[in-house]
Order: sequence, then structure tokens, then C-alpha cells
Amino acid sequence: MNQEPEPRATPMTAADAIAALTRWQEFGGTWRLLDVTGTRATFSLRRCDGGEEQERITGDDPDLLAWLDGRTCDTDQAGTPDRPRR
Repeated sequence: MNQEPEPRATPMTAADAIAALTRWQEFGGTWRLLDVTGTRATFSLRRCDGGEEQERITGDDPDLLAWLDGRTCDTDQAGTPDRPRR
């Protein structure tokens, strides 16, 4: 079985991660929260059709988690109660 390695996540500050997620969404891409461990969040940036992952970003700033406010993907509204935690 030929498996491709998982994309490596690029670490970012809260401001940079929020800007990247917002910009990605504005240009038609989608994003998904993959994991939250303590204060570190890992996101998958995907093509506009929600398909193939293009990049991963991570952030460990409390401001990033506050910005998420329970969202797990680009279509969630802030304040959604179910946030993945490990």
C-alpha cells in the first residue's frame, strides 16, 4: 500500500493563522479544524470543493482559540458548542 505522508503543519501566530484562514476562505477554499490539544490547534486548508488538503497550519496562541469560539470548519458559526478536544 502506497500512502502519502501527512502534510507538515506550518506553525503560525494567532494573527497570522486567523489571516490565513480568512484569506483562504475569501478565495473560495475551505478549512477544517483537525485537532485541539491544550492550546494548540491544527487546521487543514482544502480546495474550494472541500476535497484535497493543500496545507496544514497550527497555532498555539490563546487568541486563536478564542477566535474559533467553538467553530470546527469554515461554515460553522461562532459559539458552536462542540469543539474537538484531546
